[in-house]
Amino acid sequence: MRNVKWVLVLLVLFVAQTGMKDGVTRNLQLALLKYNGGGDWYSNPTALPNLARYCNKVLGTNLEPEYATVDVGSLDLFNY
Repeated sequence: MRNVKWVLVLLVLFVAQTGMKDGVTRNLQLALLKYNGGGDWYSNPTALPNLARYCNKVLGTNLEPEYATVDVGSLDLFNY
């Protein structure tokens, strides 16, 4: 539980720092990392939208509820 709190604190700091540029706020979007080799990266499609809504409501962030899916080797990874 203690680690979860630190992750949320770091997420808020990151969003606060990257969410504003020249005084203009912009929406941020979460991404689901798609990887090969099995596993269940796709198992819970409501997790990221729920996280975005929770952060927006409780932490006052500005995250899009829809998420993107990004491959491990994609340069688009750095956009999320």
